[in-house]
Amino acid sequence: MASALRRFKNRLTGRHDALQALRMTPLCIEYDDRALHELAKRFERMDVKAGEIVYRQGDDATFWGVVFRGALVVKIRRGANNPPVEICDKTAGDFVGDDGVLTGKKTRTVILEAKTPAAIFILPTSVLLQMKRDYAEDQQPSQAQPMPLLVYVGTALIENSIAKLPMFGDITHHIPLIARMLHYRVVDEGEHIIREGGIGDTMYFVERGHFHVTMGEGSTAIVRDEIKAGEFFGETALLMQIPRTGNVVATEPSLVFELRASEFKRFLNVSIAVEERLRRRMLDRIAGQFRKYKVPFFESLTDDAFLKIAQMAECTAVDEHTVVFREGDVADRFYMIVHGDVMVQTTTSDGNEVARVLGPGSVFGEVALMTGSPRTATVTTASRCVFLTLERAAFLTEFGNENSQAATALRINFTRPESITLTDVLRYPKASEILIKFAESEMSAENIQFWLACERFATSSEGDTAGRARALFVTYLGKDASQEVAIPANVLNRIRTKLRDPSTIDVTLYMSAQAAVTQSIQLGTFQRFRNSPLFQQLISVLRGEQYSGNLIEEVIARNNDRKVAESHAEDSEKEPLA
Repeated sequence: MASALRRFKNRLTGRHDALQALRMTPLCIEYDDRALHELAKRFERMDVKAGEIVYRQGDDATFWGVVFRGALVVKIRRGANNPPVEICDKTAGDFVGDDGVLTGKKTRTVILEAKTPAAIFILPTSVLLQMKRDYAEDQQPSQAQPMPLLVYVGTALIENSIAKLPMFGDITHHIPLIARMLHYRVVDEGEHIIREGGIGDTMYFVERGHFHVTMGEGSTAIVRDEIKAGEFFGETALLMQIPRTGNVVATEPSLVFELRASEFKRFLNVSIAVEERLRRRMLDRIAGQFRKYKVPFFESLTDDAFLKIAQMAECTAVDEHTVVFREGDVADRFYMIVHGDVMVQTTTSDGNEVARVLGPGSVFGEVALMTGSPRTATVTTASRCVFLTLERAAFLTEFGNENSQAATALRINFTRPESITLTDVLRYPKASEILIKFAESEMSAENIQFWLACERFATSSEGDTAGRARALFVTYLGKDASQEVAIPANVLNRIRTKLRDPSTIDVTLYMSAQAAVTQSIQLGTFQRFRNSPLFQQLISVLRGEQYSGNLIEEVIARNNDRKVAESHAEDSEKEPLA
């Protein structure tokens, strides 16, 4: 009697433990608690000792299970003479034994070994296959039917999700192995999966659900971005330990896959080439974050210029209170701040020290590289920082070309106002926008619009070149042009001649006309613009200060008044003398 009672209690305890194990898995969002309780009855408990091999590569696949307690390690052997390589750990709530269970191979593809004493609740393969048959025969399955369970037996769900991600696009043969490393995680509505300031060590793939990226806490939190199913976040944590730059909060019950940095580094032992591919993709993604900082320098860069910089850059994490470089040092790098703050200290001519703080999205170190002089300031990290850096040769490759878009952005944001040229202003979107408004007040905006149209024609390869050339001519140079522009007659005649023979048309067609208009703008509108309060306002905008729309309206109004006064003066001159 006592023995029977003990067996009954053990059976109840086993079912309770099996239920607890299932509640730690994503099955808790597929089944209600009653259905989970019924499912738990089908599981058997397996206890293993530390160091015990649960199964080996090549063994028959006889079960699938859920880890209840303890830790196990998954290993893989590449070649008969090579030692096994550790891939990932499996702890409470993780699935094990999915390889080969429902596939035609029916053999294990990895090794599973206990790192500590562990307990696993298992479903024998025969039971799983019977569940599968029962479901196929039952067109109206009850809540306890195993269809949701079968979704998680194997790695097909994970493989299908991550195969769609660009970051794994060129390493598809590694996806089954990466899928085996991922851990399911259920995230409740309102739960923080990442907290601002915490040290990251995990990347997340969103299988279902929705998240907000926020700054701040509680009622003062600001939503900065959203993350939807099929997207990922936290990838920087795979390659470097840096503080998280925001909170990530679930706005509804969600399911994610976790990829832990420690396990990813083990994977790199199997495929070292993947690290460089991932690093390149990570740099592209980090560089894209600069768009969100709303810093004029980065806002002005084209996508192509941005991508080139990202591909040449190196990503570096630097601890707090570290001297990045000192005043007088030889300049060897250009720095872009991804995360953290730095203190920039300079010494004035009278010996006084001046300090300022730069934060995410800011750049520094460009002056000495552009001039070839020693560092003019000492820069120290005020917190743990992450930088994108360009070494000197890469910097000069991209920024040393006077006509490159990146070089224009750098000059117009960081050089002295008197050094800013008309071409710099015209090629810089925010600056050209303000110049156009000024020119509109003078009734001379068509020259600038023509210059920009010529620039687009010369630099774009989209569409029919001959068709674009004719459209540009009709708009600015034709007999009934809507925005008529005056250019030298010989230049105009050459353009007309080429337009009659499309085979002679290329992107240099309007080069001479653009040069002629450049001279006209330089001697007229641009000279007056440089001497106006609006030019100083432009400099303030480029330096990150608040833009004042009122000042533009004031300047335009004054220009209009001047035009009216000049017109009256001309009329007076035409009147006969008394």
